[in-house]
Amino acid sequence: MNQTSLNRREALIAAGMGAMSLGMPGMVMGTDERDASGTAVAAEKSCIFVLLCGGPSHVDTWDMKPEAPDT
Repeated sequence: MNQTSLNRREALIAAGMGAMSLGMPGMVMGTDERDASGTAVAAEKSCIFVLLCGGPSHVDTWDMKPEAPDT
């Protein structure tokens, strides 16, 4: 029996590939979404993607304190 060791990087790659493949059946089937009355729902036409490389930290953006002193 040939056993190979799995390092941390390979385990994270395998887990990421597995997590990404969970959404594949819906994309492959190509079905459109319908509401309760059976009419097709319009697809999204735009997306806002925010990438903050070297931007403000989570403390500065999500933890606002109105009574905090200005620095």
